[in-house]
Amino acid sequence: MTCLLNPFSLKSHLAKNRKLFLFGAALILVLLSLWSKVVKEVVAQSGEFILRADINNDGAVNLLDALASFSSWNSLYNGNEDINSDQKINGLDFSKLVEEWGRHYNYSYAPSKVLHFNQEQNSGWFYIAQTKPENGKVFWAALVRSLSTMPVDNTAQLSYGITDIVTGDHYSGFLDGGSFSEDSKGVNLFYQKDGKKLVEFRQTRASLGEFEFDVDLPQGTQPSFQMKKILTVSRPLIYESGDGRVPMAPGLDSLYVSLISDQGFWIDFQKFNLNSPLLLDQFSPRGANHRWMSFILDKQVGSLPARTAGVGWEILDGNNQRQTGGYTNIDLLIPGHSQRTVAEKEVNNIQISELEYWNSGYKKYLKKWRLKYLSGGIDLIFETLSNNQENQIAGNYYYEGAIKVIDPSTGEQVGTGMLEQTHDESRD
Repeated sequence: MTCLLNPFSLKSHLAKNRKLFLFGAALILVLLSLWSKVVKEVVAQSGEFILRADINNDGAVNLLDALASFSSWNSLYNGNEDINSDQKINGLDFSKLVEEWGRHYNYSYAPSKVLHFNQEQNSGWFYIAQTKPENGKVFWAALVRSLSTMPVDNTAQLSYGITDIVTGDHYSGFLDGGSFSEDSKGVNLFYQKDGKKLVEFRQTRASLGEFEFDVDLPQGTQPSFQMKKILTVSRPLIYESGDGRVPMAPGLDSLYVSLISDQGFWIDFQKFNLNSPLLLDQFSPRGANHRWMSFILDKQVGSLPARTAGVGWEILDGNNQRQTGGYTNIDLLIPGHSQRTVAEKEVNNIQISELEYWNSGYKKYLKKWRLKYLSGGIDLIFETLSNNQENQIAGNYYYEGAIKVIDPSTGEQVGTGMLEQTHDESRD
């Protein structure tokens, strides 16, 4: 049995008439003792409150212990979003409180619409990027759905890159005709090619607090790149553009959210619906013209504390200029505060100073740049970890690679991130 409850309303009634409430609580306990369901925990994480219950004969829920935990919920609603995934609210028999959270933060849809398989969206991708090197290497991978409304898309693609920042070697991979499988009931997805799973990503808790991934990526004649990890997520979701809707083209929006793991992995879920395969070209390296970047701070810089995360992009027009209509954006997630999104009227206050470039022979890319958005407290320098992190699909080139974040006042590295760029700087 599940129900929705407003914690503000409950606390108000409790304060006004504690005796009556305790009597009601005792009555509920008696009723619950007749049931065989025992709620093990309700986990507050990333904008969702999820029930975990088992069918057993252990007795009733400790309702009074659960009521004592409403102070934790209240602190969340007052802006303390940076909650550890291990904080739990024991007791009450709720399956979800995401609707209440959504009303408070003005989220326009439940996270499951983009994190799980969604039959209403026939295109999109799952993206995972390692921003902190391990054994001198970083990788990223993107699982791409192609016009399929089935849980298993058998015409899916996998793009990926593996960079050795010590040697400067970079491997760019692209596979077509594989299977991209998603689950409508939870985060559980994989890409499979020739009977072998190359990328797997799944949640290991009912909340969005812990995930496991496993990659086994081919590298030509070299041994495959393998990694398996448990990732914890203690930050809330980033709803890109503030409401989780990002314009892809005139009249076409996408659902777009990001997860940032405590281990420095950037994880994106993006879904949209196309009515023609011809539109796919607009979002391929051949048709796209954009810069996208993300960052995670390990140390405080100016007014931005450690653990601040941000994402920004520019989708440029045919004349390589910024466009109105949500095509330029910055989202900031600062510990202890609600997500901040740059409003359309503030876009011109975003300043990018291009300091150094890298020319691959196919395109000219940013190598080092300074981003200023002073009203948002941002004054940071970014630099790619390795020059050559260029990738290509069918002769169309783009940049996707790890970057470091630098404090402009000290020159010290203070964080990590990613750069994605299809824009050719030589065209400016």
